[in-house]
Amino acid sequence: MLRYTKRFPEHPLSDITPLYDGFHFKNILSESSDAAISLIGLPERPMKNITFTNITMKKCKKGGMKSTDARKVILKNVNIETKGPNVMEFIDTSDVIILDSKCAEGMKVFVQLKGKKTKNIRLINNNTSNANKAVSLGPEVVKNAVSIE
Repeated sequence: MLRYTKRFPEHPLSDITPLYDGFHFKNILSESSDAAISLIGLPERPMKNITFTNITMKKCKKGGMKSTDARKVILKNVNIETKGPNVMEFIDTSDVIILDSKCAEGMKVFVQLKGKKTKNIRLINNNTSNANKAVSLGPEVVKNAVSIE
């Protein structure tokens, strides 16, 4: 994908605005990819209902998972080894459940949250002991945007 900006600019909804809804990924093993997972929605219509189950990404060269402008994302048993500072990064993403996942050794942050629309992020039964910090909040993220169970 060729882009000239870090994010897509927001436009009014129209008949040609795409809808990305209902993607499910299961039982994937990858080794030596550039990045693990990249979700890029549109600010005016975030992608939604995305699930990842039993995903192992080893030796990701440039980064772990990054989600921008998405809703209703479920990650169950998703394990990512990356050279990047964060295992997972969510920007203006809401209604996320991260379940039964673990952090690789030597990571600075398991989950990085950014963007004023980021909220309702739930971490359930994850092993974050290998990270310096389980969660890092950007300045625009409200303090109660994340819960750890």
